[in-house]
Amino acid sequence: MKLIIHSFHRKSESSVTQLEEKYLGRLKPYCRVEMVNHKSWIEAGKLSKRGMNNFKKITEAADFLVVLSERGKQVDSREFAAFFSSQQRMGLSVISFIVGPAEGLPNEIESQADMKLSLSKLTLPHELARLFLLEAIYRSFDILKGGKYHK
Repeated sequence: MKLIIHSFHRKSESSVTQLEEKYLGRLKPYCRVEMVNHKSWIEAGKLSKRGMNNFKKITEAADFLVVLSERGKQVDSREFAAFFSSQQRMGLSVISFIVGPAEGLPNEIESQADMKLSLSKLTLPHELARLFLLEAIYRSFDILKGGKYHK
């Protein structure tokens, strides 16, 4: 299974980047993870023409699209693990996650998501949202493999 995490951010602090690398390394035995950073596609609260073209490429490449949204469903670690398990059983090979820009994601993107996911009721900075997502993904795969990370 391949996971692609799309985000819109400026340069991350090195301490956050180090933690992301730690979780990316831990995920290598379970799945391939690709981190893709995009320049903002949002102009005046709407998806730009370039943004629409890029978004089409994301949706065409993904078997399943997850958008992180404050209006998304909140799940616990075991439910998130069950999500990955069901995606594997269905034979999906690429799951794309979108962590939106500071302005939020336009409705054009959110409405096309297969799943809207909220990591917290709190608003998180983008770099922390990516880090939390990576940790939650790692925890999910560890749960599925019967590991000891999730107590």
